[in-house]
Amino acid sequence: MKNTLLKCFYAVLLLGCSFSAGAQNITIDSLLDPPDSACMGPWFFIQTSAYVPGLTVKTYYGDGTSDINPVVNGGSFGYASYNHAYKSAGTFTTKTVLYNGVSKLDSSIRKRKYMFCNTFNVQFFRDIDANCLYDSATEKFVQQQFVIQVSKAGIPVDTITALSGIHYTVVGAAGTVYAFRILSAPAGLNIACPSTGIIYDTIQPMANGHIVKYFATTCAGVSGTDVSIKGTTRAGRHTYLSEYMVSNAFCTPQTVTVTMYKSPKYTNVGNIKPTPTSIVGNKLTWTLTGVSIITPVLISVHYEQSPWLIPGDTVQTRFSIAPPTGDTDTTNNNVIRTDTVSGSFDPNDKAVMPQGIISSGTRLTYTLRFENMGNDTAFNVHILDTLSSDLDVSTLDVIASSATMNLGLMQYGSQYIAKFDFPDINLLDSSKKGFNSGFVMFSIKTKPGLANGTIIGNRGGIYFDYNDVVLTNTVYSTIGIPTETMALSNMQQLAVYPNPVRDVLIVETGNNVSGSVSISNLVGQVLITQQLASAKAAINVMSLPAGIYILTIKNESGVRTQKFEKL
Repeated sequence: MKNTLLKCFYAVLLLGCSFSAGAQNITIDSLLDPPDSACMGPWFFIQTSAYVPGLTVKTYYGDGTSDINPVVNGGSFGYASYNHAYKSAGTFTTKTVLYNGVSKLDSSIRKRKYMFCNTFNVQFFRDIDANCLYDSATEKFVQQQFVIQVSKAGIPVDTITALSGIHYTVVGAAGTVYAFRILSAPAGLNIACPSTGIIYDTIQPMANGHIVKYFATTCAGVSGTDVSIKGTTRAGRHTYLSEYMVSNAFCTPQTVTVTMYKSPKYTNVGNIKPTPTSIVGNKLTWTLTGVSIITPVLISVHYEQSPWLIPGDTVQTRFSIAPPTGDTDTTNNNVIRTDTVSGSFDPNDKAVMPQGIISSGTRLTYTLRFENMGNDTAFNVHILDTLSSDLDVSTLDVIASSATMNLGLMQYGSQYIAKFDFPDINLLDSSKKGFNSGFVMFSIKTKPGLANGTIIGNRGGIYFDYNDVVLTNTVYSTIGIPTETMALSNMQQLAVYPNPVRDVLIVETGNNVSGSVSISNLVGQVLITQQLASAKAAINVMSLPAGIYILTIKNESGVRTQKFEKL
């Protein structure tokens, strides 16, 4: 009787169910997320069509962990009931495999959305039918920056910059009220619901009982255009991949022309999406229609090269947008990247800018890039990034992502972990280069007052569905100038000319200073990076809009800056 009741109880509450004919197959795969006060996590219930001694189920939970549980005799069926304590909120793909001894009999794959204990989930969507209700079939999440102030019991405790949504873990006694207030939203959107621009949620006596709450956005009704391009490029000895997001901060659909000048060092075209309007030599052009705040366009360009390039070689890529009339900000219409060819192409990696020696309080920009190297679609992807204790977590800003992404911050003692959750990203398999990858960019400041010589290391862990974690490389930044090397400020000379400049800027250091040179605008956005390997370097600045810029030279010896004007 007990087994029968348990079977019926779970069957009513199951989230996924499959039926297979024959003996010893999985017939029910369900999940129950009951409210509890101890954060025990959800309970899994697996039923098999028959029972024989020795049956077990191995479950991969989608967070890099797995375990094995026995199948119990239920009379005419077998079943296993067990729980799993997730450590963070998110969307997970789980896989359950039925074994008889060491023989695999059947398997089941399910998508699970789980809120960890008292996690408040707040998301932003475009409310097309103006009913304040999110309709997954017709409405989309917004991929633009929102700044949210979090208050606890009426007292501000946090400020977060995110894109599509946040998973916010709360602490406090039952009845404690949290408020999520929009401090700033994209210029082209209004917060329609709630009209106050504030979402409230309350800690419950029993955990796991919260639902997603939404900010419904509508078009602001103001005329304006601000198209931009943000993204990343990877250069390997034989593989080249660029991913750039073209977006518009307003609702009015715009037609824009995007031009890419790729390096001539890669000659064999792979997959490119969307299909370019034209390819002439190393110039690729796209005419993109309907670019608005809810319809950004991801451009992905994949090339191969044979014979392979030499490690240490440099590859330059330039993207530019021919903006519509009235574009309010032309400084975000151009990107120039100079990459150093790596010895091997790592499809899952991390990069940091600026590199090398930095001063305390510098804002670092990290890019995490991931690629599905499996032979099937990756439905859900998430990244865990353990932030150095030398970084100021209160300054974390998400800049861009290749798909809808929820930001979560978890604290363990004094350590913070950022989680970037990509639900339903549906990356194609490894044979579809350019269609199987993604990225997220975020910036964060180093803490003030750090001692010279402080090394800040950072890497991420990438989780594809139920597979083991893929760890990226570690990137390093160092505070201060080592005393045993000559400071760049002591260089014999630094000449930057012509100034003002129209097309090519010449940089002379007077000696063979190796390192990197970058050009940024007055708000700190890095627009051009290039390796510096000799006493004289030429930098193409033709694509930069007219204005004042900062040139920065960095290497192991220090930093030197120079202001110049672009005509």
